[in-house]
This record gives sequence, structure tokens and C-alpha cells, in this order.
Amino acid sequence: MGRGGNPNTLINFLKNSILSGNKLMLHNNARRILIGTEDIALFISRYMKNFNNKTINLAYPYQYSLYEILSQMENYLNKKAVYETVEEGSSYTIEFNCFTEAFFSEITPDEYLKKLYFSYI
Repeated sequence: MGRGGNPNTLINFLKNSILSGNKLMLHNNARRILIGTEDIALFISRYMKNFNNKTINLAYPYQYSLYEILSQMENYLNKKAVYETVEEGSSYTIEFNCFTEAFFSEITPDEYLKKLYFSYI
């Protein structure tokens, strides 16, 4: 998640929908992983020497439900969203390495969402 005006990213789409009062269809079973661009840079500066051409999954090691993301956005904007829930969406298993787990160990999922919103919106 970076500072950008792309209205098609999940966060910008939700923000714009709430502010404009557009009705959202919230998929109950969908999950998303998030990371801020500042965290990517900091993680690389701390740990990249440990990876020697390995592929790693780098994101906050928690899969957020769309309701969690939307609820925090409502709190941040101090405005309720108009939405309907549907039994759709999916998630998948992601394995994170010990460096990723350690990097984010001091911040809860709720705190991380708040940090992202304050940093990028």
C-alpha cells in the first residue's frame, strides 16, 4: 500500500465508496493480505542479506476479512459504509518465514490497519 491516487486499489475503492455513499457488496469469505511500502523498504534493509536468491512472502502475516478492513476504514473516516454481505470470496494459505513473523511481531492486526490508514490515506 503506497501513496497513490489509483481509485482501483482496494483501499482507495473502499474509501471513495464510503465517502460517496455507494453501496458495496462485501464478500464474507474473502481475505486480503496488506503491506505498506515503507515496511517493504525497512524489511529489505534489515533482512535481505539473509535470503540469497530465495523467494519470500512479504506482507503483514495476517489475512484480513473485508469486514475488518471496511470497519477500520469506517472508524478512520468517521462515516458508516453502505453495504450488503454475500457468501462469496476465498482465501488461501500463505507461509511466512521467521524474519517476516519477527518483523511484524510487535503490532496487532488492528494496529497495523490503523498504521496503514494513517500513513497512506
